Amino acid sequence: MFDLLKWWFTLEMMALIGLPIVAFLFPGLKDKGISVARLLGLLLVAYPVWLFSHWRPLFGTTLIVTVFVGWGLVAAVLFWVDFKNWDRAMLRPKDLFVSEIVWLSSLLILAWIRSYNPEIEGMWKGGGSEKFMDLNFINSILMSQQFPPQDNWFHGFPINYYYYGYYLCAVMVKLTGVLPHVGYNLMTVTVYALAINGLWGLLRNLNCKMVWSALGVFLAFLATNLKTAWLGLTLSSQEQMWIPWRSSRVIDLETDRTINEFPWFSFLWNDLHGHLSALPIEVGILALCWGMIVSLGSVGFGR
Repeated sequence: MFDLLKWWFTLEMMALIGLPIVAFLFPGLKDKGISVARLLGLLLVAYPVWLFSHWRPLFGTTLIVTVFVGWGLVAAVLFWVDFKNWDRAMLRPKDLFVSEIVWLSSLLILAWIRSYNPEIEGMWKGGGSEKFMDLNFINSILMSQQFPPQDNWFHGFPINYYYYGYYLCAVMVKLTGVLPHVGYNLMTVTVYALAINGLWGLLRNLNCKMVWSALGVFLAFLATNLKTAWLGLTLSSQEQMWIPWRSSRVIDLETDRTINEFPWFSFLWNDLHGHLSALPIEVGILALCWGMIVSLGSVGFGR
């Protein structure tokens, strides 16, 4: 529980960095960009650290905290410069508060679910999960001072894999001081909550009503496919334990088992692959693109 609290507090500090910056750059966003502030704060801290660590063997808590403080000063200046707009925004704080409720509830719900199955081996022991590989890449990054990080499984060679999502997890582990396997599970929870919060904010900024925004979030990150319902109706009670796995293989033939993972399956399965870590970044890019459009006055919708 204390690890979750430290992780949450660090993400709130990231939000305090990201919020004044995104609000200043994209003033047309109705929610001031609070739905993508944590993601932006994390990326703003992590990316310069990543670049500096390619230049010199500097990767570690000292460099991360230094960059964090630097961006904090920038955010404080922008907040002061843009204070009048913030004063007006707080006259109608509904969108800001609801966005925070969406964020926190998403974080806590998946954290609660993951607490029942935090093992790195997989949802079922020996069930074909690749968590051990994912955790190894995180440990490889944590043990590296010079980038590209060295691969623990292939001594003398860098990681030959798309590792930036693992790198973001390593940055959070360095800042919070939690154990790597704890950070692994908390990063999955974070990716989930950031993706939901980002999509909620995007839909609200597109002037969707709350009910339609909630439906969009449900269809994107909570709904399954139709095969799940079919398996629930046709399988015996003994076989239903395999519904999560078999529903992610819509084509399930002996000669062809095409992988059709949907987000809710991936978050339950908890393999922290690139396609999962990219979800909040993809949503965040869409939100910022929309923020650029409305901030430039190219498009406007009435309430």
